[in-house]
Amino acid sequence: MRTKHLRKISIWLIALVVLASFALTGCGDASSSSSAPTSSSTVSSSQPDDASSTPESAGEVGITTGIYEVRFTPEGRDEYVNYFNFYENGVFYYSAYNNGQSRAGFYEVLDQEQEYLLDAEDPESETAVAPQVLKLTNLDGSDYVTLAFDQDTIWNVPDLYNMNFAHVPDSDHDSADETGITVAEFTLGDDIYSTVRINHNGSFEDSIDTIIDGTWTKDGDVYTLTDSASGDSYTLTVSADGSTAAYVGLDGTEQTLNAVQEETPDGAEVMYTFINADKNVYMECYADGTCAVIYEGMGTITEGTWAAEGAPLPTWTIALDSVGAEPVVESDYATKFFFTFINESGQLEQVLELSFEDFQAAQQ
Repeated sequence: MRTKHLRKISIWLIALVVLASFALTGCGDASSSSSAPTSSSTVSSSQPDDASSTPESAGEVGITTGIYEVRFTPEGRDEYVNYFNFYENGVFYYSAYNNGQSRAGFYEVLDQEQEYLLDAEDPESETAVAPQVLKLTNLDGSDYVTLAFDQDTIWNVPDLYNMNFAHVPDSDHDSADETGITVAEFTLGDDIYSTVRINHNGSFEDSIDTIIDGTWTKDGDVYTLTDSASGDSYTLTVSADGSTAAYVGLDGTEQTLNAVQEETPDGAEVMYTFINADKNVYMECYADGTCAVIYEGMGTITEGTWAAEGAPLPTWTIALDSVGAEPVVESDYATKFFFTFINESGQLEQVLELSFEDFQAAQQ
């Protein structure tokens, strides 16, 4: 009898404990699960519930599903959306500041370890080691950046304050909203109206014989072009030096096309270059008195005029079309000229420098 009573008492005690725990959980303050931002900017990124399935052409991760995104809202400003979109053709598209800046290039996911900061805003933050890296190159084949890729997140992107881009596999992003960037372009002779234009988002336009558009894939130096109307495919094989391409049309006609080369405009000889410490933002001063501020891989941010008068240390006058603050060139009277460039949105602020050595070399 005593054993039975003890068993009943134990069961009642367990039940009371369980009920008490539910009651405490239900009475908790819902607002306690979120914390206030610790800085003047609010940063948000969406973490996926799980990794997406792996497309065959994307390799070992489902990187081509959805986008990788981070959003932040500077104090007193609207929200900025920034993202990477990775295409199955090996091309990436990077959009920053609500697509105010963009670039495209090629990407690879490599099994290579790389250390990263868990909290890039904290210089004493703990670090972790990513088992993979995301290697990004520019369209011309030059290196852009290699980023830690871990837990389906791109870590410490240097172009955007070392922020982290989380995977949003169910994003409703539309590639049609992206700024079109030409990966390659070829013409028939000097006829600018007979061209094949390869776009970063996997589309192409062909006006060599008739107007054709569709999608492309690439294997080595061979582009396979698929007509959106008929579904038929044909090829464009780029030469080893990239100057020409063998075009085999839908009807089997073979022609040699010439690669479109960017021409340097008259008077565009660079006399001086002010550049930042990371070597990715610079202002070129041209011989005709014009200048341009360029973000490496993203193109020209703004243009204007420049003048340098007086000797031995000239007084610089720089007028740019769109800036957050007028540039004022100063000197440390020992090694360099410098000024602070702030773009129109105020989100890009860089000190650009021109050494006395480079300035004097341009005089000779």
